[in-house]
Amino acid sequence: MKGPFLEKLIQDIEHLSKHSYKPNEQRYRDAAQQIRVCTNEETNEVEVLLDPIIACLSSKYYRDVYEKIIVSYAKISKSNLAAKHLFFMRDCPEFLLRHDYKRQDEVAALLCMKMLNNAEFILEQNLPSLNDSEEDEEIKKNADNEALLYHIKLLNHFAQIRSTRKNFLETRILDKILQILQNETLIHSTSRIGDIKTVLENDLVQKTIVEEKEGILFLTKFACIICPDDPISENIKKIRLSSLTIIWQLLSIVPTLSKKLKSNDLFIDHLLTFMNKISQKEKMIPSGIIWKLGHEETLRQEQAEKKKQLEQDDRTTIGDQYDSTDAWDDSVPFDLMMSYSDDSTEKEEIKKLFLRESSNRFNDDGTGHIDWMKCDDAAAELAKMYRFRHASIGWKKKDIDRRMKFIKEEMSHTDIERVGQFLNNAESDQNPYYLLKAYTVESDFYKKLNRDLATKHFNQGTNSGIIYFIDFFFNHPELEKLSFKGKVYRGMPITQDDLKQYGIGGKVMNKAFMSTTKDLDVAKNFAKNNLTYRQTEHGTQVKMAALCIYEIINDRTGLDIEPISEYALEREVLVGPYTAFVITAIRKIRPDYVEIDLRECEKANDDDGEEDDNDD
Repeated sequence: MKGPFLEKLIQDIEHLSKHSYKPNEQRYRDAAQQIRVCTNEETNEVEVLLDPIIACLSSKYYRDVYEKIIVSYAKISKSNLAAKHLFFMRDCPEFLLRHDYKRQDEVAALLCMKMLNNAEFILEQNLPSLNDSEEDEEIKKNADNEALLYHIKLLNHFAQIRSTRKNFLETRILDKILQILQNETLIHSTSRIGDIKTVLENDLVQKTIVEEKEGILFLTKFACIICPDDPISENIKKIRLSSLTIIWQLLSIVPTLSKKLKSNDLFIDHLLTFMNKISQKEKMIPSGIIWKLGHEETLRQEQAEKKKQLEQDDRTTIGDQYDSTDAWDDSVPFDLMMSYSDDSTEKEEIKKLFLRESSNRFNDDGTGHIDWMKCDDAAAELAKMYRFRHASIGWKKKDIDRRMKFIKEEMSHTDIERVGQFLNNAESDQNPYYLLKAYTVESDFYKKLNRDLATKHFNQGTNSGIIYFIDFFFNHPELEKLSFKGKVYRGMPITQDDLKQYGIGGKVMNKAFMSTTKDLDVAKNFAKNNLTYRQTEHGTQVKMAALCIYEIINDRTGLDIEPISEYALEREVLVGPYTAFVITAIRKIRPDYVEIDLRECEKANDDDGEEDDNDD
């Protein structure tokens, strides 16, 4: 991003924060397009746009666009909204969400209460449209919902900031939403299904559905719904298929959901029965769900065994069991509940109950970007420079303190409470293990680190903290004992076009730190459960789930961090950035699943990498 480009864009944004034009004025489109380009940049230069963006969101025009939703019939980026509305509702907030992390508290103080006050007005303006008559134009209703979700996304951002979170407890926004939802027309109107699916695209809504006791239960009930009076009712089919689609999407986001669904015998029985009664076209979604839960024949066999076991239990234990129709009384206090089993397999299951939910490290970071870049001699030379650039400094206290100073400056804004303590411990105890702990904890630390490493414009001169973190990983003598050689596994989404670029014998290089696992089953589950179901108009799967099998052969390429990881059951091996591999095999198992074997390239001996302990 060059200075003149950013200076002109700042002027344009500031101008639009003070002047209003027609909804589809070209200047809104031009400014929005340039903002979107800057939003995807991970460089410090674009952060100068934050103040003019804040000015736009603070201006009366932000509220004005919600006062009258304008539909654009010439769609921009698949949206139903006019260019002016997209500029204020989508593009300005999206830049703020990606680039306010260094000034988060300051920005939240400026905008949070204003957005909460706007929310009351926006909800009154847009939520009632959900109750309009069936004759209302579908595009207009979709535009209202789209606008509403943009504002909710912005509110969700401020709700997660500690300094402004309490403000949400003092408003009546939730009361207003509940008041609308209690209107019975929502129940009787089948066209609301599309609106519900739109709302369910919100990350917070998805998380709540999965975590709440009743969320998934209701979805599975809707998926199993039948109408004896009208078994072929189109409305019933819509509800059923929409519920299955939502479940499919949630499975792609939350891999652990598969275990919860497999334990729901009614849902599994219905799904398997449903498969035998519908057309081939209708089978796409339910068959996809079954594949993510396991093979169809395996599921049928498991269900049959469960029924057989239940029948046997009924015959052998009837009369010996305590039977109560009373609901569990949560008001009765108790100090401790204990369970004991001699069955070692049950002990392993009980052990898992006391461990926190698994992280999602063995798939991509959510951006959908492929893990690799093609590797040539220039890339290999660059990797060598990153790996050994600071190896000669030495590892005396003053050398470690210097490195830690840059690391803390680079990463201080990611999660100061959780990560900051580990960084302080690494410095005070002179112990590099704390740096690996900082990486394994679920926070923005490892996300920012990898995002910066993967950035095309990554500059080792201005990102010393990142280079020094890499230096600890590859060169600190204390971490030598964690060095790992052998096979590890990782899931990765990949498109058909991506796969064509990477043939057998081709060399690739991972752009960032890469979390892998020694447990094949863990990686397979992540690969399958994070697959997104989407086909081209010709029926070809757009993205495939790829299971990558990496063979590590060199010292210090991968560190076995299982003993110090927060996710010990995942048996994680952390592979350092800029490691070259050669593709040795590609096996296309299904149209939407492929396995790729990669072997690390031999590392040339490097005399420049030897340490020098001279104390300046």
